[in-house]
Amino acid sequence: MVQIFDSEFFSMVWPDSPIAYLVLGVTIFLLMLNFTIRALEFVALKRRSKCAEGKESRFENPSEGVSVIITVNNNAELISKNLPRFLEQDYPDYEVIVVDEASDDDSVDRLNILAAKYPNLKVSRLYPGVKFHRTKKIALNIGILGARNEILLFSEIYCTPPSQSWVREMASSFSDRCGVVIGDSSYPVTNRLVDLLRWNHNMHRINAAFLNFFGYIPGCDWTNYGYRKSLYMACRGFSKNNQHILGYESEIILKILHGFAHTVAFNRSENGTVLYSDDRHQLRADEEYYYVEKRHWPAGIRLLSDIAQWVRFLVYCAIIVLNPLFGFAYWFVTALFILTFFVDFLCINLQMSSMLQKKLFLTSLMSTTIGYFGRWCYRIKTLVSESQWK
Repeated sequence: MVQIFDSEFFSMVWPDSPIAYLVLGVTIFLLMLNFTIRALEFVALKRRSKCAEGKESRFENPSEGVSVIITVNNNAELISKNLPRFLEQDYPDYEVIVVDEASDDDSVDRLNILAAKYPNLKVSRLYPGVKFHRTKKIALNIGILGARNEILLFSEIYCTPPSQSWVREMASSFSDRCGVVIGDSSYPVTNRLVDLLRWNHNMHRINAAFLNFFGYIPGCDWTNYGYRKSLYMACRGFSKNNQHILGYESEIILKILHGFAHTVAFNRSENGTVLYSDDRHQLRADEEYYYVEKRHWPAGIRLLSDIAQWVRFLVYCAIIVLNPLFGFAYWFVTALFILTFFVDFLCINLQMSSMLQKKLFLTSLMSTTIGYFGRWCYRIKTLVSESQWK
């Protein structure tokens, strides 16, 4: 050891082993890599839309009809609350098709009341006697086959459009070469002191934007997307088991992108983002589903998706061992630890601000410290809950 200044916490004690400085160099490299990943995530978020050319003219003068397809299952209250927002869009030629998945509440009665008021609403139903374990794909297929328009948009009844321009915004992203459009979603801003569900959802949005930046679609929010009906028919619909719900959203899109000369447009504009209802049960179910589906992504995409978490984990591990194993001064190790935490904390809050997410300061403080354990708890929980989506 080379002792420059003899004190306790603030002592200038530096190791004389080359291996110690090699480990320090790796730690600094990981710090820079962590900052680079955060910067790339921010750039991906700021690039609000990646859409085809001519989008502005198609927004002002739409020429194609649109069919919005939604499935419901015992969602009577949400039908009355959210469905009118889909039915009152500012678009010259569109319809909303709702397929009921054998509900046993008064969902069908609510739909019939709305159908009498809104001529652009079409209702179909799977009856309770249908002997299927899962009916999501079957309901979607019924809605698609019944659609009279070429552009199909999909959402969920627990979401609402942000404005009357949602259909117009999403439809304008389609072009002759662009057959798939993927939008975004956002959780409502609440007054909860700690809101980990909203925080985690926004972290998934950041992760999806990061993957989309490199052209990958896994991780996208599947409460807001669309594709052309002709491409669905050319793909011959869903494959494998129609009762297997897992991955139904991306299945057709991957078929389209791999089998046809079409591109995908990512639309994260404000008008193209649907809003979740503040339903904690649904939010928890979506959080679990995210981790279940993630295990079925290609290995390379999973690695890219988790690279930020692993880099941060390695940074903290490397910093922690600098003193006990290599003899670096306590103040130096503490300074590196605080710097890493501050960069993480600042970058994440800047990202949240760019997504107009507020009142998450305390949540971000908790997530940056103990949030890793919470995410791993969800991962472990989904190991035993995956069967509910099969």
